[in-house]
Amino acid sequence: MLPISVLLADDESLVRGWLSLVLRPLGCQITEAGDGAELEALLLGSQRFDLVITDIGMPRRSGLEVAASVRRAGVTTPIIFISGYADRMTLAQVADLGRAEFLPKPLDLLALFTQIHRLLSPRCAFQSVTHA
Repeated sequence: MLPISVLLADDESLVRGWLSLVLRPLGCQITEAGDGAELEALLLGSQRFDLVITDIGMPRRSGLEVAASVRRAGVTTPIIFISGYADRMTLAQVADLGRAEFLPKPLDLLALFTQIHRLLSPRCAFQSVTHA
């Protein structure tokens, strides 16, 4: 099975590092972005990603602003938004993007693996983790 290319975006390096530690052993190739502008540049660049995991509240551009922008540009990569705060309007914006999910911080690993599997199935290697 081919590795899954994941773009992790969070302004907290500890969050990116923790997610990388969790996902790399499961066959993910990780690229990191530290703010919204970097996230957008990577998504609009030549590299293609299988999945984006992004914080909503980041400097320079929010994860939601970037997602709306890249969707308008034709990028359909699945996105998992993570945040310690989300109101009804935020959740509605996530739902309107298509191929996007929301998970609250602190992250529940089983919920994360389940969302990854759901968004990437059937090519996802997480099936054995989520159905154990």
